[in-house]
Amino acid sequence: MTRIVAALILAGCTGGGGDTAEERDYGRTQTTDLGSWTVTIAPDPDPVPPVDLFALDVTIPGAEGLFVDVDADMPSHNHGMNTEPVVTEVGGGAFRVDGMQFHMTGDWRVTVAIDDGNTYERAFLWIDCCEPIQ
Repeated sequence: MTRIVAALILAGCTGGGGDTAEERDYGRTQTTDLGSWTVTIAPDPDPVPPVDLFALDVTIPGAEGLFVDVDADMPSHNHGMNTEPVVTEVGGGAFRVDGMQFHMTGDWRVTVAIDDGNTYERAFLWIDCCEPIQ
């Protein structure tokens, strides 16, 4: 996902939109946009620390051997993370995502993308940094 973080930080992270706070679901489990996969996240540590690096444990039952990518952004500030997370398949539909960093407090949208070679689906999970997610 393309990020233009430096320009947005210099501009004060203004503009942009996204879902309204009333529409956000802060649950740890969400279904992908096309309904084929169920994605569960567990931050490590939890709650997510502000500014510090953290990891995500991602579980997608039945997703062995598929391409999985994880990223996060703040739609209300129109920017993403300053880091590039690394996804490692652990096995049995489990993935470890290292190198996550929420460099400011507020609502972050974690996007888990799954590509099985035929379809590309995404799950969107919200984390209010830096409070535990429900």
